[in-house]
Amino acid sequence: KMVNQICIAGLLQGLSEGLHFAEKAGLDGQAVVDVIAHGAAGSWQMSNRYKTMLDDFFDMGFAVDWMRKDLG
Repeated sequence: KMVNQICIAGLLQGLSEGLHFAEKAGLDGQAVVDVIAHGAAGSWQMSNRYKTMLDDFFDMGFAVDWMRKDLG
């Protein structure tokens, strides 16, 4: 379980940071995802979470406190 949680936390953080960077650079978030989703950066998390991240909505059904507990 710990290995899974570490991987998911890293994926979510990386995806969030990448999309934030793209938007701050003036890029269209949807266009960025369309380009990178089928390459090495593509993942289930990207395919299923990017829309809510672009809308600044990060409630993904798993409490941050639980993730912190698992990673602690």
